[in-house]
Amino acid sequence: MDLKSIRARVGRSVRKAAKGLGMPTGGPTGVRHGKPEGAKTIDPERVKEAIPSRLILPHRHPLLEANSISYRGTWVRRYESVKVFGPTVGVVDNGGQLLADVSVEWGRKAEENWTFRRLALPSPKLIPGKTLVLASTGGDTYFHWMTDVLPRIRIVQQAGYDLTTFDHFLINGSDQPFQQETLRASSIATERCLTFSGRSKAFRLEDAILPSLPGVPGVVPPETV
Repeated sequence: MDLKSIRARVGRSVRKAAKGLGMPTGGPTGVRHGKPEGAKTIDPERVKEAIPSRLILPHRHPLLEANSISYRGTWVRRYESVKVFGPTVGVVDNGGQLLADVSVEWGRKAEENWTFRRLALPSPKLIPGKTLVLASTGGDTYFHWMTDVLPRIRIVQQAGYDLTTFDHFLINGSDQPFQQETLRASSIATERCLTFSGRSKAFRLEDAILPSLPGVPGVVPPETV
């Protein structure tokens, strides 16, 4: 067990003890995996058979052989008073549970997430109104913006939501040209966007619509393409 794992375990224990004494915890006390209770299913879990690549080199690479690819299901849920920390995104529900499916830290299990390792987290800024959560870890890069952030728009639209009904959109940033261009194409005004910039590293959203990620980061489902 490395130092980060130990710090995360200690952090969880301290927060659980504080919660048991009726003290404010400031961060998550546990982890919730999978589709949360009350969420609406959009895409079911499914398995697709990959098509092997055309042989160019003398030998085909093992990763390009025919194999089954599993895609996890997608969902949308409405939350009250949800906390979102960034820029490595961590989402904490109003019961103090870190939502593992939308809280990604590269190379770490949800139980070792940085929100457990830091006892003192940024004080969340209260955001009134209705907010659509699109931000995901790595969303300032072109790949993750295109494969993890923007595809969540499709998921909420298929859940029956109209983008014009949202007061705010929580995204990673809006400074990059590819972000500005795709936001315009999606009819999302940058002045309605919340970003993890400056001192704003955490938000408490009064009324949040939270879509799942479209898939496991790096395993891009056909719907995203």
